[in-house]
Amino acid sequence: MAFLDSIANVPRLQKVVAGVVGLVVVAGLGYFLLISPKIGERSTLRQQNEALRTEVRKAQADEANLRPFRAQADALRKRLQAAKERLPSEKEMPRLYRQLTDIAFQSGLQVALSDFMANLKASGRFKDVDLVDAKQDLSKSPRTITFEVTCRFEI
Repeated sequence: MAFLDSIANVPRLQKVVAGVVGLVVVAGLGYFLLISPKIGERSTLRQQNEALRTEVRKAQADEANLRPFRAQADALRKRLQAAKERLPSEKEMPRLYRQLTDIAFQSGLQVALSDFMANLKASGRFKDVDLVDAKQDLSKSPRTITFEVTCRFEI
C-alpha cells in the first residue's frame, strides 16, 4: 500500500504525464504487435486478389472465345450422330457386303475382294474392316474394279 500512497501524493501534472506516457507505450505496442502485421497481410492479400482478378478476367475471355467452338462441336456431334444413324450398323455390314458381292457376281465381276476381307476379319488381328471406295476402269478389258479397304489393326 505504501506504493499506492506514494503515487497518490505525486503532483497532478506528473500523474497526467505518466498516464499519457503509459497510453503512448500501450498504443505503440498495440500498433507494432497487432496492427502492423495485419497491414502487411492486407497488402499481400490485395496483391493476391489482383492476381486472381486478372486470372478470372483471362478465364472469362478464354471462355468467351470457346463458346463458338463449343457450339461448333455440338453441331458436329449432331451431324455425326445423324450420319451414324444413316450408315449401316456393324451387324448390318456383313449383309450389306454380301449384297454388294452378289450384285458384282451377277454382273459377271470376279470378286476376290470378299475373300480378302473375309480373310482379314477371320485372322482376328484386323478389326472394323470396311469398304471405303470402289472405282471401275472402263477403258481396260477386262474391266477392273479397284476397291479401297480400311481396317483397324489391333496388337
